[in-house]
Amino acid sequence: MYKNIIISWSIEFGPIIVFFGTLSFLGDTNKGFIASTTIFSILTMVALIASYLYEKRIAWFPLIAGVSVITFGILTLVFEEPALFILKDTLYNGFFGVFLLGGVYMRKGLLKKLFVALFDMSDKGWHILSLRWGIFFIMYHIFTLQFCKFVVLITRIPYSRHNIFYN
Repeated sequence: MYKNIIISWSIEFGPIIVFFGTLSFLGDTNKGFIASTTIFSILTMVALIASYLYEKRIAWFPLIAGVSVITFGILTLVFEEPALFILKDTLYNGFFGVFLLGGVYMRKGLLKKLFVALFDMSDKGWHILSLRWGIFFIMYHIFTLQFCKFVVLITRIPYSRHNIFYN
């Protein structure tokens, strides 16, 4: 039993723990962040493969999050722009909110497909939960964008060379 928990937690949390460890070791500079992001993206690919080999399937939520990490990790590496990886979470939250609210509009509780193995709810419950989470993620997306603009405006310190958060 403990072996299963250790393997599952290593697959789930290993890449992010190594990311923060590498970032603290290399320093919070552009080069340190890009190197840490590269390692994080590679370990995320390894974790997705390990998850498939271990469980013979990949759950939707880790797959979507993993593809997001890998895609923005590659973009960060190619353009040498840490702000792209930071922006990933904001875009991910906005997309997820639109996705959930689109499902609510079409009368489908799309969270059911992601979490059916974890929660036992009626279709109405999934619909309500999708609506609430959709609103939450849209509001979180808007707040994050505005917060980044506010921080840049107040501190006058750009997040990166190109300062993509504040135009």
